[in-house]
Amino acid sequence: MNDITKIKKALLSHVKVELPYTFSKDTHVKYLTLKDEDELFYRGGKFCCQKGNCIFLDNCGKKWKVPINYYDNEGDIIYTTTFFIKNKEDKEMEITKENKRRDEIIITQREIIQKLTKKIKELEYHLMMNDS
Repeated sequence: MNDITKIKKALLSHVKVELPYTFSKDTHVKYLTLKDEDELFYRGGKFCCQKGNCIFLDNCGKKWKVPINYYDNEGDIIYTTTFFIKNKEDKEMEITKENKRRDEIIITQREIIQKLTKKIKELEYHLMMNDS
C-alpha cells in the first residue's frame, strides 16, 4: 500500500520502533519497506522471531521474513525498514481510565454504605427511645 491517507489511518495509535528493539512474541508488527524500487507499507503480522538481518512474521499460518536493512554491493546500508507496533501508552491509558472509573464507583458505593449505616443507627436509636 502506498496511499498516504490509508497508511496514516492504519497507523493510528501505533508508534515507530527504534531498532535495535526486542519485540515480544505475538506482538503485531506493521512495516514500511522496499519492494523493487518502491517504498510500500504492509499491515504486517505477529512477531515470531528475529534472525540475523530479518524479522519473521506470521499471519494466520502464513510466515514470511522482512529484511531489516538493505545493503549495496560494498556492504553499506542503503535502506532500513521502518517497523510500527501498537502504542503501549494507549493501552495503559485505557486501563488507567477503566481503573479510574472503577475507583469512582467504589468511592460512591462507600459513601452510600456510610449514609445507610448512619440512617440505620438513627432509626435504631429512635426505636429504642420509643420503646422506653
